[in-house]
This record gives sequence, C-alpha cells and structure tokens, in this order.
Amino acid sequence: MNDELTEALKGTLKTAARQAPAPAPDLLHQVHGRHRRRRRAQAGMAAAAVLVTLGGSGALTSVLGSAEDPARPAAQSKPGPLKAVTVGKPVPVERLWPQAVRPLPERLPGGRAYRAITLLDDDTLLVTTESSFEKTDQILTYDLRTRRTTQITRTPVPSGSDLFPSGFSVGDGRIAWWVRYKQGGRHTVEIWAAPLSGGDAYRVAATQHDLSEDASVRRLTIGGGKVYWSMAGRNTSSQGVYESQGVYEAPVSGGGTARQVPGTTGFQVLAWPWIGGPGLTGPMDAERAKPGEVFHRTLRDLRNGRTTKAGLATIKGSWNCGITWCVAHKSLPKQWSGGHGPVPETYLQRRDGTGGRMFRMLGGRRHLMQRLDGFLAYDRFLPYMAEPAGGSVQWLLYDTQTGDVASVAVPQDGGGYSAIGLFRDPAERIVEVDSVNGRLLIDLAKVS
Repeated sequence: MNDELTEALKGTLKTAARQAPAPAPDLLHQVHGRHRRRRRAQAGMAAAAVLVTLGGSGALTSVLGSAEDPARPAAQSKPGPLKAVTVGKPVPVERLWPQAVRPLPERLPGGRAYRAITLLDDDTLLVTTESSFEKTDQILTYDLRTRRTTQITRTPVPSGSDLFPSGFSVGDGRIAWWVRYKQGGRHTVEIWAAPLSGGDAYRVAATQHDLSEDASVRRLTIGGGKVYWSMAGRNTSSQGVYESQGVYEAPVSGGGTARQVPGTTGFQVLAWPWIGGPGLTGPMDAERAKPGEVFHRTLRDLRNGRTTKAGLATIKGSWNCGITWCVAHKSLPKQWSGGHGPVPETYLQRRDGTGGRMFRMLGGRRHLMQRLDGFLAYDRFLPYMAEPAGGSVQWLLYDTQTGDVASVAVPQDGGGYSAIGLFRDPAERIVEVDSVNGRLLIDLAKVS
C-alpha cells in the first residue's frame, strides 16, 4: 500500500465516507502504529450459550476491507509461532481512551427510547425507535452537539412479519435493512432501503427460503450499487441441519431481482467487499467444530472475485477469521460450564500467519464469555465480559495493536445486567453500553 493511498484512506475513514477506496485485509500489519479509521457490518447471529444476547439491529458501512495487495503474499509459506503474552490490568475506558468516549442521553428529545446504529460522521448518530418491543418504526439522526433529531424515514412492516426491521446497513448514500414473514408455508425475506438524505422507504428485493423458524439474514451490506446479504438456518428437508444458502445480491436502487452470487454457497458476508467461507451457520458451530477447523478461511473480494486463504498455526481448537485477524480458544474442559472454572487460553493470529500470540484474559478472574462469536470488534479489539472475584461484571476490550485492556463496569440489578447495543456487530465502529456512569458511546475509530 503506497503513502498516497494510506493518506487517502485515513482522510476518508475520518469523515466516514462510504465510497472511498478501502484498505487491504492486512491493513493493521501494513500501517502498524498509525491511527485507523474503519466502518461496519451486520451480525444477526447470537450464540446459544451466551449470557447476554447480541442485538439484531446492527449497521454496516463499506470501508472495512479492499482488494488484496498483490505485492504481498496472502500467507507465509509457514505460519509463525503463537507467542505467549501477558495481558495488562484493565483500565476504565473513560481514562484509557477519553477521546473516544461520549455520554449518551437515556432518551431522545420528546422522551422516546432509541437504539444507536452507527455514526455517520463525528457528531451525527444514526438511531432507530420502536413502536413496541423490537418493532422498529423510525430511522432518525441525532446530533450529539445540538441534541436535535431529524427523521430519515419510517420503516414499513409487511403483514405477518415475525422478524421486524433489522440488520441496518449504510452505503452508497442509502440505509438498508431486512424483514421476514411467512407466506404459503415458506419464509419470505424482504430487503428494504431509503435515502440517507430522507424520503420514503422502498422494497429492494424479496427471496423465499425453505428454512426453519430460526432462519435469518446473517449479515447485510451495501457496496458497488448493490445490497449483499447472506442467509443461514436449518433446512426443513434435511433433518434440521444448519446450512448457509450463500450470498445474495440486488440493486440497492430497487426494481431488480435478487439472485445468489455464483460460487458463494457456504459463504457469509463479513464487510464490504469481503465475504468468507466456510461460514458460521448456526449458534453452536464453534462448539461443534473439529480441532484445527478454520471458519472463513477463504476471503473473497466481491468486486473482482479474487480470493486468499488464511495460513494459521495448528491448534487443538477451531479458528474463526475476520478481515485481518483470526481468533481461537483452547478447547474447553468438560467441567467448564457457563463461564465457571479455568479461563481458557485465547489465540490470535493474522490471516497471513504473522502476529501470533496466546494469552489468558484476566488471570484469577471468573471468565464469562468472549463476545461476537470469535470476531474482533472493528477488526482490532477483542471483546470479553468477566467478573472479578467478589466484584461486578465488566465488559473488556483487548486492543490487539497496543495490548491495552479497557473496562466498562456494568450496572447490575438483582443479579442481572444490561448489555444494550453492546458489540452488536463485529465491523461496527461504535460500542453503545449502559455503564455505572450512565449510557456511553465508545467510538473505536478514535482510539489511537
């Protein structure tokens, strides 16, 4: 990557533009030590064993990844070792990254509850409101400086819908989402969109699937004038086995027909323009994986069809790869249940076989769950939640670039705790969390 492209990338990501040239999949390795600016993706899958369910209304923009750099091999001929490292003591996020943390109001002007989706720029927060539980009715912007809201559009809900507007994704000057309803014994998934400048929502495309009740769009993204989404669920004709139906596309302007992108069966959307395979199709895939299995080993660029494969160290557990990094955990002992017991080792390595490390998060503490099904947040931060001995639950972010660990103390009520909006999406630049200090917005693009 040359200096001109690097500077263009930094400027583009700083203003959150969605049409800029995107970085190579090994960007963090190539520009180590510099500030990064990235954007997002939607993840609708929640692990069955998690203690707190991930939200289903994440957002994705289209500047996390780009064509591979032909001057750099996709992987070393032999992956490097996994070096043991020691994780430092967690520091409250407000102290560690003060430039990245902003307070959020509990409610919008007028008193309505809301969900943060993403930042359109440094001060414009994209949000949704709901008419009832998880039933989104509006998309708005909220100005963090003036505290004013502006409606972008209302979100129609087709009759018979059982999954309401979800998976919000931003790109090409539009916002897109999906809904699902049952018709004639088959599930129909509709993709909808609206201009970010404001206007009526319109239907982009619809597809029907012979999948069970838990079928859904795993991720949705916009790029190159199209909407792309990946589907997975249990097939009603195959004894309930989870399967991926591949990646679909349709013109984001509407009026077109949805079609499966050729050669994408088993693949899932990661972040524009990247898809990966074999994808995680069900909530228990990682637990059932064979030792050494690599999810999303193959990375494919939707713009030109180029592919690259991860070359990783051999371990006893299974790897899950994002755009740049792959994450794994040592196979858990049988007595490890619900987060109790010894903290399992975590492994990290770049797709090209470099930067390998292994460590335990917070030795001597009760580990609860590694979040995001093995993905890094914003392609850089490894999220955990943990509970110190005799202490309260903490959300943790391990910075793969610096080794720092940020912590967020989570308020507890009667033994439970809130995770509003937290780590909804692995490529998203924002983290929204209820902390003991109030509702916070963490802008990962501001972490230097």
